[in-house]
Amino acid sequence: MGKVKSGVIGKVTGSVGPVVFSVVNGQQVVKEQPTKSTKPATQSQIDVREIFRLTTEAMNNFAEVINTGYKIHKQSSTPVNTAVKYHIKNAITGISPDFALDFTKVRLSNGAEDSDNDVQVQAADAGAMMNITWSPEVTGSQKQRDLRNTDLACIVFYHIAKGRYTSSIGEVKRGIGKLDMKVPNSFAGSPMHAWIFFASEDGTKSFRSEYLGTYTAKL
Repeated sequence: MGKVKSGVIGKVTGSVGPVVFSVVNGQQVVKEQPTKSTKPATQSQIDVREIFRLTTEAMNNFAEVINTGYKIHKQSSTPVNTAVKYHIKNAITGISPDFALDFTKVRLSNGAEDSDNDVQVQAADAGAMMNITWSPEVTGSQKQRDLRNTDLACIVFYHIAKGRYTSSIGEVKRGIGKLDMKVPNSFAGSPMHAWIFFASEDGTKSFRSEYLGTYTAKL
C-alpha cells in the first residue's frame, strides 16, 4: 500500500490499471488491484468471509453509535472498521456454519474504562418508556468531578427480534443521573439488549460502554 500527496488534480478515487486509489480520513491511499482466484474457497476461507460479513453488517447497523463511541482508531481506519476488528476477535460465537454475534460482548464504545456508574434500568408501567438511572461522578477533585459530570450519556436499546435499535445520544449529561427514554411502540413486549456509555461534551473522547442486560418495554 502506498500513500500519495495531493497534486494538481487533488484526491483521486477509483482504479487505474493495476492499482486502486481511495481516500481514507482525508489521506490518499493506493493499493494493488486485487485479482480473483480460480481455486475454490476452502471451508476456512468461507468461515472467515462469513464472520467478516456478519460482523460488518452488525457494526454498520450501529454506525451512528459507533461513530460517537469509537474515538480511538488509527488514522488509516475508521470507527466502524475498528469496531469490526474488535468484534471479530472478541464477540463471535458458534461453530461453522452457525456463527453469531454475542451481544453480551458487544462494545459500542472503546474508550477508557469508566468508573462504577451503578446503572439501573426499569420498564415503566406503560407508554413504552424505559427509566434509566446512574450515579453522577463523585471521585477525584472538584474540577475533575465537574468535568466528568458534563459528559453526555449515550444509551442504546436493541430489539432482538427486529434487529433494530433506538438510542439517546447526548440528551442528558452524566451529572443528571437519570433519563426517561421512550422506545418505539413496536419494540414493546419483546426483549431488548441495552448498553450505556458516556462521551465528553466536546466530542473528543468516550468511555468504554457497559452492557446492561435485556429488558422489555410495556405499552
